[in-house]
Amino acid sequence: MQKILEKVLKEITPTEEEKIEEKEFSKKLLNKLQKGFPDAEVRIVGSSARDTGLRNDKDLDIFVIFPKIMKKEEIIKKTISRTKKIIRVKWILRYAEHPYLQAIIGKFKVEVVPCFRFRGKGTIASAVDRSPLHMDYLENKLSKKQKSDVKLLKKFIKAAGIYGAEAAIGGFSGLLCEYMVLYYGSFRKVIENASKWKIPVFIDLE
Repeated sequence: MQKILEKVLKEITPTEEEKIEEKEFSKKLLNKLQKGFPDAEVRIVGSSARDTGLRNDKDLDIFVIFPKIMKKEEIIKKTISRTKKIIRVKWILRYAEHPYLQAIIGKFKVEVVPCFRFRGKGTIASAVDRSPLHMDYLENKLSKKQKSDVKLLKKFIKAAGIYGAEAAIGGFSGLLCEYMVLYYGSFRKVIENASKWKIPVFIDLE
């Protein structure tokens, strides 16, 4: 089994060329956006930033993090108008708990999401306020080996047709894959434990 996992990992891990291309593209994009948002912090979060993405996965999640003293309508309006002025491409307005922008820029699918800075205390304005916290937590906790195991778990779940938390699928998000590997320790241990699950299943890392 280990030989199979090693072979699969080699096939699904982004190449060095991919990594360099993504890093250079991300850096240029972030620099442009940060200059246009002096009143906010601009960060890339998600699998691309944590090195848990798969080969040919060209999704970049950019969060514009505003101080909590501002209003939700204000940060949405600023993010949309400024991003369109700074990066002049065909942006599409998408909706989750609140609107965000999406565009194809070269080889990459880029999403720009407004949120509030959340310190872990008090009430969040929306679920996306947690995303930078997820980023910090997982970045500090996942080992290099576990990041490889996350890639294996994502590919395994994708092959089973149950990857994605959206309503149409109701499956496992990439974030959940990372937390499961962190909780159980490895790809193999996730699969071994999942075979014994009895619904409902609770995971509490802390």
